[in-house]
Amino acid sequence: RLFYPGGAALRTREDPALDPIQAATGVGPEELLDLHEECFPIKYEGQFYDKAMDGRLFSCCAAAMLQDGAPANGGFSPRPQAGQLAVLEPRGEEMGAVIISQISPQGEFEDQVLENKDPTHKVAYICTLGVWARYRQHGLATKLLNTLIEHVEKDPSVKAISLHVLTTNQVAMHFYERNDFVRVQLLEDFYTIGGKPCNAYLYARYFHGGHAPCSWFARAFGVLKKP
Repeated sequence: RLFYPGGAALRTREDPALDPIQAATGVGPEELLDLHEECFPIKYEGQFYDKAMDGRLFSCCAAAMLQDGAPANGGFSPRPQAGQLAVLEPRGEEMGAVIISQISPQGEFEDQVLENKDPTHKVAYICTLGVWARYRQHGLATKLLNTLIEHVEKDPSVKAISLHVLTTNQVAMHFYERNDFVRVQLLEDFYTIGGKPCNAYLYARYFHGGHAPCSWFARAFGVLKKP
């Protein structure tokens, strides 16, 4: 186990798809729900958390561990320094960050992410990637995203990782673009938040020869170029 100044240690599961979160961390659906309510304006149904907990969805978490099983001074200890974070198996007291992804054949998703419509090709859709405010700015989101990327790289049938981002969420857009995601499509009125329609972008990163669908303009230009 890694312990840091103030008594907090952060760990993430190495192969979460094979082992439910609760078995590895001791945290339950309540902690998962609390993190999502903190990080996201969208509400998720109970079955979403059930699937994340029992392994039906790819899930990877970072857990904050406390020395002697108790927070220092009755509260959570200061965050560890950036250089002290590592990707390890958690056995912690508090869920600090989580990524949840549905990996399914592309036909199960409404978005057209891939140019090739082969029904055997899969897409890993990032349902959520969130970090508690007190654990941000230490690269945890990148570490969790990398666990999904590493998982996808081992499965040639998965041709892309995709997700939706609010058009107003500049921080998220910059994060994914830094990690080689491309903006595929603008989706108007995709979300309803606080009773108001909100636009979203579809982002994707491609693997194993996967490609984004051609735009109408690109198709027309391609036809015109043919002899």
